[in-house]
Amino acid sequence: MFRVLIVDDEFSVLEGLMYTIPWEALDVHEVHGASSAPEALELLNRHHVDIVITDIRMPGMNGLELIRRIRERWSGIQCIILSGHGEFDYAREAIRTDTAEYLLKPIHEDELAEAVRAVQRKLREEWDEISKSRETAMVLREHLPLMRSKALADLLHGRLPGQDKLAQKLEMLGLPFRLGEPAVLLLIRMEDEFYGYGAQGLRLLEYAVCNIAEEIFGRQFETWCHSDEHAYLVFALQPRAEEAAALALAEGETSVEPAEESAKRVERLAAQLQENVQTYLKGHISIMVGKSCLFPDGMHDAYESALTVFHRRIGNDRGLFYTMGDEPESESAESAATLEELYRLPTLLNLLETGGWDSAGEKLNAVIGDLQRRFPESREHMLETYYSIASTYSHYAHKNGKRLSEIMADGRPGAEDEAIRSIAHLKDWSLGGLERLRSHAEMNLHDSRKDVLATIQAYIKDHLHGDISLQAIADHTHFHPVYVSKLYKQETGETLSDYIHRVRMETAAYLLKQSDLKVYQIAQQVGLESTYFNKVFKKQFAMTPQDFREG
Repeated sequence: MFRVLIVDDEFSVLEGLMYTIPWEALDVHEVHGASSAPEALELLNRHHVDIVITDIRMPGMNGLELIRRIRERWSGIQCIILSGHGEFDYAREAIRTDTAEYLLKPIHEDELAEAVRAVQRKLREEWDEISKSRETAMVLREHLPLMRSKALADLLHGRLPGQDKLAQKLEMLGLPFRLGEPAVLLLIRMEDEFYGYGAQGLRLLEYAVCNIAEEIFGRQFETWCHSDEHAYLVFALQPRAEEAAALALAEGETSVEPAEESAKRVERLAAQLQENVQTYLKGHISIMVGKSCLFPDGMHDAYESALTVFHRRIGNDRGLFYTMGDEPESESAESAATLEELYRLPTLLNLLETGGWDSAGEKLNAVIGDLQRRFPESREHMLETYYSIASTYSHYAHKNGKRLSEIMADGRPGAEDEAIRSIAHLKDWSLGGLERLRSHAEMNLHDSRKDVLATIQAYIKDHLHGDISLQAIADHTHFHPVYVSKLYKQETGETLSDYIHRVRMETAAYLLKQSDLKVYQIAQQVGLESTYFNKVFKKQFAMTPQDFREG
């Protein structure tokens, strides 16, 4: 998607280039026009532009000076010169200013289109180069904590890539975790004292806890942190390669297993972390030290078990420290009795609110599949699923100003009267309800878009003699110019510039037949300079305006 600025002091040339070139076919979705170099510089201050097409000879500042100013103030803008003057000095000066193309007037549309395509190729090559440069490396560094956190979240929720892909990702993120070797999970819950700081303050405190943990564990363990959806800080810890080797050597001298010794070190350091947080951050944390597991395959089960035991053993108590041991089967395996897919991120509500209808359908199929596979005989799990989906649908409907019963053709079945009779019935109801919600949302969107189209068309008809540039229309409708252009084409099949041209010609034809206005006055009424009006009218109707009036 490209944005173009055309600069020419001849109104007919400016209008012709703005409205007769098939810009959308050239992947140009925003076209600005300026009748002087100062006006062009003002537009560049307000709008991002990729390509500037400028005349050379203009009153005051000429096109070459404009290009020099652009080079001084903006990077990444390519310039094309259109000029009726083919003197060598101009061409030589254009080369000095690193002008992409130098074209002589009058120019054929195909010639300009090819020049634009060539400039676009050059811009794409520059963007590709930038993506590999130090700027991208800087962006990567800035986003590294978030990318690391998301990668750990995927492992904790059982989303395992292939070993090769995971190894590459770990290398890219600078995480020297070794595949197939033991690791330990640490769960930390920040207690009530910290929540008085507000959301922003809490994030800073979480960051501080992570820094303290990395300082304490970092000498002996690789550390990897994630703030999960349950408001826990989750640390994955793995002995550094040199520490693991030292533990393996020491095994022959003592009866202590490397994994056991590693777990004891985690306990000692975790206790130190708890004390340091209380001392320096003036608040309490509860800590759960999980059981050792193999990285990465055992991470999901270890995480689910740790969550379960955290709830059972620590619960609402504050500032506790607990190390998992050989938990009773009913506790350590309790996660097997939960509907994992139902609550896995993104939630069904997340997908509905972002318009991800296809993804929402996939989510429902995954939830029902999980229910059918693991709890085919459990009505309690089926009802949990039903209530969760029904409450999500109700919430979405209410946020959009409707009752769910108004959208669902058969209302909402109640569990109490056993309207949900089976998992198959639940699936039919869920997917059918999703389709009705989708149809309702699309109908509302269509109605909203019809209102926007009517506003655009009314504005154009009322302002034919004034400013009907894409920016002016966008300002009137309070939408971005690119959105206005794409919306109009998508809904009508006609480009906005084609519609403006059609309205101008239809209005001119009506005035020629139904009024006594002179031709130049009619040209003014439809916002065109007289000479250019005669030219485009003849192209449209195959006769001059005067012949049309007399015919």
